[in-house]
Amino acid sequence: MAELYRLPTGPVARCELTELLVSECAHCRGFEEEPVVSSRGQWFTATYSGRCSNCKTSFEPGDRIRADGFMSGGWLAECCGEDEDG
Repeated sequence: MAELYRLPTGPVARCELTELLVSECAHCRGFEEEPVVSSRGQWFTATYSGRCSNCKTSFEPGDRIRADGFMSGGWLAECCGEDEDG
């Protein structure tokens, strides 16, 4: 379940699913609910202008975007990036 990583301060166990420290991960600490894992990335502020990979709407620096979840490395703008897991 956990993978051991070696850091300069010593070995640290991290969850293979959430990549959190095992001591901070609800998944590893035995909570019954499985975490919702989205293939889409977390929201962040765009540094450069671009286009939404779904509808091709332009976004500008300062707009919120997230990874589209595909290997192509596209970005979803707020127009298409919402889903049930937030």
